[in-house]
Amino acid sequence: MVPRQVFVAEFEDIEINCTVVSYTEITEVIWRRGDDTILSNSSILYLKNTSRGDMGLYFCQSKNRIDAEIQTMSKVTKLHVEYPPIAKVPDNTTADDQEDVILHCIVDSHPESTITWYSPDNEVLSNTSMLELKNVNRSYIGNYTCKGQNVVKGSTRSDRSTTYLFVNCKLEYFFVEYAYMVISMSHEPENSLGVYDNVSYKNPDPPVVEVPSNITVNDQDDLILQCIVNSYPPSSVTWYSPDTKKISNTSMLELKNVSRTYIGEYTCRAENEIQGLTFTTSNSTLLFVNFAPVVVVSHNTTAVEFQDIVIDCKVVSYPMSTVTWQNYNNQDISNSSGLLLKYVRPKDEGIYTCTAENVIQGNHHTRSASTTLYITQTKQHCRCNRRCTYLKNILNITMEQARNAMEQIKKELTVEPTTLTSYIIKKISMKNSNTSSIGFGVIAIMIIILVFGFLVGGDIIKLAKYLHDCRRLELKEVKTVNKTSESKEIRAKTNRQRKKRKLKKCKGDKENEGLNPKYRTLKKL
Repeated sequence: MVPRQVFVAEFEDIEINCTVVSYTEITEVIWRRGDDTILSNSSILYLKNTSRGDMGLYFCQSKNRIDAEIQTMSKVTKLHVEYPPIAKVPDNTTADDQEDVILHCIVDSHPESTITWYSPDNEVLSNTSMLELKNVNRSYIGNYTCKGQNVVKGSTRSDRSTTYLFVNCKLEYFFVEYAYMVISMSHEPENSLGVYDNVSYKNPDPPVVEVPSNITVNDQDDLILQCIVNSYPPSSVTWYSPDTKKISNTSMLELKNVSRTYIGEYTCRAENEIQGLTFTTSNSTLLFVNFAPVVVVSHNTTAVEFQDIVIDCKVVSYPMSTVTWQNYNNQDISNSSGLLLKYVRPKDEGIYTCTAENVIQGNHHTRSASTTLYITQTKQHCRCNRRCTYLKNILNITMEQARNAMEQIKKELTVEPTTLTSYIIKKISMKNSNTSSIGFGVIAIMIIILVFGFLVGGDIIKLAKYLHDCRRLELKEVKTVNKTSESKEIRAKTNRQRKKRKLKKCKGDKENEGLNPKYRTLKKL
């Protein structure tokens, strides 16, 4: 057990204890940071002279032995390093007469500070980090102070930063012919003759835009993007969203409760006008949002027996997730988003689960979704499967090769009855000598069958019909005997009588053999 949060003042020492309770042997206890840096090999983490860079997540990891297996358990604590505020404002600022001015104050502290802006007369002007002054004139000239204040270990701490505002007053008493120079004045003329003091010249500059580099935040965090523009005369500033829509007309863009829909490129564009010419400059930053995986699979999936199927698992996350498929027995069967099942059978039916996991600042986030696979069986595929399996086993080939072989055999053996003559002629006319020999052999056999049938066909037909009648009578008697016999002796006696009748009727006596010489010839054959 460790405390969930620990607070310490900057430059102080701290000791964090990790209490481990186990009924078995504890093999190891270590402390590490979120970047997996090991800080201690004991249950006590000691940090000396802490600084704001030590702020973050710390993990206490313990290992024990259960049934010869090592089990690991981790607990996390967050270290807060409290330090007083450091306020920072821009250097001296220059504005034109009747222009709007925005002053920004950046305060670095922990915990967060309250911010207050003071006028040159020490009056409170604003309680936010941004001070907006509208239609400034020479009465606005002076020092503006930003104050940041917080509480560190029960003690109030504060810091101040000051910027000086110059206002370029309009001169209406004389004409300056230098086209690319601007005259600024901060005081009234000393006399009616138009004698001025504090007169300066400043060259106009197109805008230069600076924005933060690529930024990564967590889901539901708040974010402020600052666009720093250097130009003279001052520029108008506009922020654009990833879909090129205007979302802010100030140099500061505030985004609240960001989600993955905020991911994209944000552009700050500055524009000013010099001697009738418009100058535009822009700069962009990429925003990434860390969020847990979102997993989508189809609810039900149907496949045909003995075919291949691919089940897709769509995963959206940042950072990227690792994907694992598990079958109905909770066994890992794939590490890719597409699950390939080859040659599916009824036993493959069941629930398949896709699990995605990513790590955000040391924390593991896991999401899963399941689909039910149903197999459709067909008799045709069953017959094809038995034949293909037989070919696969005797030839030692793959199932795909067996299927191709079956298709080729079907093509070779399939001959339409109406085209038998054309098939034989085709085989005879082929250049292959073996194929031609087969064709001639088929014709020769057909001729012999016709001649033999013409000579002895009548007797053969009569003999076949006679034997058929004998067989039918025999089967009829066997059926009758099987139904009426009650003992083995009766069945044996009946069988002997049946054999005698059969010899008498089918073979005939010697007199019948003498009257039919062809019958003797056929009997010998």
